[in-house]
Amino acid sequence: MMKNFKPQILSLSLILAGCSFPAYAQLLFSQYVDGTSNKKGLEIYNPDPTTVNLAEYQIKQYANGSNSANLTVSLTGQLAAKGHYLVGHSALKEALGDTVQQQANLAFNGDDALVLYHNGVAIDRFGTVGERPSTGWGSVATANSFKRTLLSNNVSSAGIDVSAPFDLASAWEKWSDRNAFSSYLAGNTAPPLSSVSCSTTATPIATLQSAAQEEEYVVKGVITADYRYNNGFSGFFVQTPDAQAKANSSNAVFVYVPSSSSVTGGKPTAINLPFDSLTEMSGHAPKRYQGMLVNIPQTLTVSENYNYGRFGELALSPARLYIPTNLYPAHSTEAKALAQQNLRSKLILDDGYNNQNRTPWLPTSFSAKNTLRTGAQLQNVQGILEYRYNQWRIQPVLGATAPQVLDATNPRASVPAKATQQVRVAAFNVLNYDNGLAQGFPTERGASSEAEFKKQHQKIVSALKAIDADVYGLMEIANNGYGERSAVAYLAQALGSDWKYVTPPNADKLGTDAIAVAIIYNAKRVKPINVAAVFDDQSQKNRVTMAQTFQALSGGKTFTVIPNHLKSKGSCPDDKTSIEADQGDGQGCWNPTRVKAVQALMQWVAKNPTQVSKPNVLLLGDLNSYAKEDPILALEQANYKVLLNDEKIGQGKAAYSYVFGVASNAQGYGGAGNLDHAIADVALYPLVKKAFAWHINADEPTALDYNEEYKTEEQIAAFYADDAYRSSDHDPVIVDLDLNDAVVNDDDKTHAGSTGLWSALGLIGLALYGSLRRRKNQS
Repeated sequence: MMKNFKPQILSLSLILAGCSFPAYAQLLFSQYVDGTSNKKGLEIYNPDPTTVNLAEYQIKQYANGSNSANLTVSLTGQLAAKGHYLVGHSALKEALGDTVQQQANLAFNGDDALVLYHNGVAIDRFGTVGERPSTGWGSVATANSFKRTLLSNNVSSAGIDVSAPFDLASAWEKWSDRNAFSSYLAGNTAPPLSSVSCSTTATPIATLQSAAQEEEYVVKGVITADYRYNNGFSGFFVQTPDAQAKANSSNAVFVYVPSSSSVTGGKPTAINLPFDSLTEMSGHAPKRYQGMLVNIPQTLTVSENYNYGRFGELALSPARLYIPTNLYPAHSTEAKALAQQNLRSKLILDDGYNNQNRTPWLPTSFSAKNTLRTGAQLQNVQGILEYRYNQWRIQPVLGATAPQVLDATNPRASVPAKATQQVRVAAFNVLNYDNGLAQGFPTERGASSEAEFKKQHQKIVSALKAIDADVYGLMEIANNGYGERSAVAYLAQALGSDWKYVTPPNADKLGTDAIAVAIIYNAKRVKPINVAAVFDDQSQKNRVTMAQTFQALSGGKTFTVIPNHLKSKGSCPDDKTSIEADQGDGQGCWNPTRVKAVQALMQWVAKNPTQVSKPNVLLLGDLNSYAKEDPILALEQANYKVLLNDEKIGQGKAAYSYVFGVASNAQGYGGAGNLDHAIADVALYPLVKKAFAWHINADEPTALDYNEEYKTEEQIAAFYADDAYRSSDHDPVIVDLDLNDAVVNDDDKTHAGSTGLWSALGLIGLALYGSLRRRKNQS
């Protein structure tokens, strides 16, 4: 497979407008030396046409996933143009003598990040700061030595993101042997660039895809986009005119020239999504168009805007992308096919700048009241197609016509009102809502300051009042007790004197985690029946939960609310061979833990913990499992009804409460889906009239939340509104019940909630399911 072409490492001279000048870049890591014993070193390369003062540079080592450097190496001396400079451990110095030009106590083992700094600004790296991969970075045995053959896309005078994912495979090549020093470390000097003129023979740009590295080339072409402006990419793209272009090849190259001018031109090439392949060079593949000026005639949909405020990035696709395991079971042919289609169907629309925290450029005058939601559509997307930060991107051209945002697509909508006779129950993940009772501010997981908390509080109160539910199951509320100053009391009081919260018997807290589940209710509409019951699966991973039965004050059937918050898909185990590790099937880490949790939960529910005659159970909350993943399928096999994804009373295949991973998931398991659920037992299901997610959070840019980090004073003011939008990262899930409806065959034998015939059959099926899963894990 041909690697993505990284044109910055080539020494290029261009003949443009009758003039010629060299292109150059910052210093970079050229080789990562991981010999046996302590024969460790880093080779640095100077692609500049001038000598560099190494005293301006440092190497920092971040060991074992630390965010703090455990070693800083200040470089010394001078490095000539095209020269190499080897920094090594004393053991490498002993083996290689003067080939090691500076001695340093480097001691890395394939999982330690290394960063090259110029005057305090990171300009190149090996690995990701803050990450410790158990088997090293990349899909090969990365605890070996690698020869750097391609320059990282991250190199720029404005700095790199040292915490971004590190794509080793696209830029590094393994040595034939980890101790083959003489084959790879010989010859640390290179001749200076030759002079060129308008009569110099030029190399076709298309042939640079297979050109030898660290050689000098002369090319001719048209500048299609110039990024030599403040906080730009310090260079420009040059493209072969159409009449001279080579078919089925990229006819463009990026040239790093941090000087100022403004020259653009050229005709864009029309392309459409999805691509046929992401790996081929010919056909309809991005490599064919790399570096070229392109336009996309399609109307494109914003599938993710998570990094829009921070980095100016939008993930675009022909239609909204969905999580494959929200629509199809993991490992199914359909899920795998959709994951691959997702990968081929997306591009990142960037903003053409290399700095962070700019005010988003679409729509004009972006603010809390003038947002850009996922699901919105764009027309006239045009720019340079390039590969940067492990993503195929469109970089807009300064001064060109901006894409048009279509106003009518996925606007903000008010929450539908419920009928007067109905009871409304809602699940809401309140995003680490913590009023600072335990330790003040900053809180352990929530707001960093009291000012931030007041903003968060107002947004959540606005959302809760608008939903107008009678009972709420809450997730991610601070686990700081049930006193008058507790988080749950503070929130209930803000809703008015009618609002109360459930206090579990004989418990100061609900489990030991910093956050917990909670239940609040409107005491003028519903009343608790019997005391709450607490369930702890003893896993120390899933949150402790409780059950509370209610009845409307106007009468009618009882119903039992059980909020849940299962173990997240992240914070993965260190042992990558564990069945709890990410299996690459879209279900993330800790999937067996979540399956065991719902198994234990159903067995507890079957014992009727609130001791009422007809429980009518409603499981609510953040199960950290998409709709067709193993934990949800286990519930369905036990005859529970997943409401949000129901084709009749729910939102079917279009259901989602969360958007994640479109840009970050390299396997295609990103998109919209629902981690948040409302799940009824067979007795309650006929009483459900409607189930839906109110899309106030998942579609909104993160920049509009209460946090003040990474924002200027002007942005803090412009991006915040005390409304419901971006009050959390999960959408609330809402269920409307008619508890006065007559139910066919409503007797204890057929519809006895979790203790009847259907539940018994379901638990038998669940046991068989568990047995099959164990066999599968063992095979």
